[in-house]
Amino acid sequence: NPLSGYLKQDGHYLITGGLGRIGLNLARYLSQKAKARLTLLEVVDFPEEQKWAQWLNEHDEHDATSKKIKILQQIKQNGSQILILKSDITDQQSVTQAIETAEKHFGSLNGVIHAAGLVGEQAFKPIPELTREDLLQQLGPKLEGALNLRRALHKKTLDFVLLQSSISSILGGFGFGAYAAANAGLDALIYLQNQDENNNWLSINWDGWNFAETLPSENQEQMEVARLALTPEEGMAAFERIFANPGFGQLVVSTGNLQKRLERWVKGLQREESVAEQEKPMHDRPELPYEFIEPQHELQEKIAVVWRKLLGIQNIGINDNFFDLGGNSLMGTQLISELRSTFQVELPLRALFEDPTISGVAKIIEQETTQKEAAPVDQVSNLLEQLKSMSDEQAAELLRQKKKQDEQE
Repeated sequence: NPLSGYLKQDGHYLITGGLGRIGLNLARYLSQKAKARLTLLEVVDFPEEQKWAQWLNEHDEHDATSKKIKILQQIKQNGSQILILKSDITDQQSVTQAIETAEKHFGSLNGVIHAAGLVGEQAFKPIPELTREDLLQQLGPKLEGALNLRRALHKKTLDFVLLQSSISSILGGFGFGAYAAANAGLDALIYLQNQDENNNWLSINWDGWNFAETLPSENQEQMEVARLALTPEEGMAAFERIFANPGFGQLVVSTGNLQKRLERWVKGLQREESVAEQEKPMHDRPELPYEFIEPQHELQEKIAVVWRKLLGIQNIGINDNFFDLGGNSLMGTQLISELRSTFQVELPLRALFEDPTISGVAKIIEQETTQKEAAPVDQVSNLLEQLKSMSDEQAAELLRQKKKQDEQE
């Protein structure tokens, strides 16, 4: 019974990212179980309650805001009171003001749930393609947001502060570099916080959530994540167990056998890399729903050699799908690494998932090679243009700087 654990009947709970999919489902759960007073923080504007009916009349049922309004109406029908506040979780002053406003409206907080964060396609990006902005988009709302909550709640006594972390901080995941880092930061913060204060902060390393409208259809990189994802009903059942059993600093919610997943995705990565150079027995090409077309030129043949070595298949056609041949995300990463080394190009990991064929990869390598070869010519042309408008002294100084840069490189 969660009311014998963390929750209180008519308790006051604040949820960051409160109008997100998980945040709203959780708010609905709290209204059903405890008729909670709910403060929902959101970074964007949302229609005021008196305008909800008008909004629903002017927008169809597929409108994202309309869906949120209907859930909020259900929450109110359950007997809960709702306060929606616009707040930037990455801004300390904004967070502090939001908490002060919430407590003036509903009284002292009983618990906080930090569910803010960037998800969806934007959260998936291979490490070589990550920019500083990509990192900040993940670290900002999750980790900086949690630190801002810590500062704002420093002198308050709450029953719990729950940080929504991810299983990616334990298992990793291809394309999850920045996302996993942000969640690992949340996990570390729990241990730091619980050393210094009351032992009532916890992080939940959630498996993926499956909201039907967001299931990936063709992105092979995320297919296994989708297959193991929690339904909203399963997620709420897990929340109920968590709320009913206080005392844990960190909990992992895994829909599959966690030990086996660790063996495959963490320990298996090193193991497969260590045997990658060993000769694999060769097998015949499996039956596929498309005809076999052999490599048409030298580049395709060189790529095919790498595929044969990794997959252990004798004949591979240029239009054969890597995943239909038994490839997976782990092998895909090894394949891209081998192709980068062989052809000395920056081949992005997503190239394999966008067109997982020898012909598709060959086109990307040709494009990258052409750009790489053209770069020095463009640099010389730009340098000559600069020299035209310079005096002899300026030109000599520029050439000295260029020579110094080349020597350093």
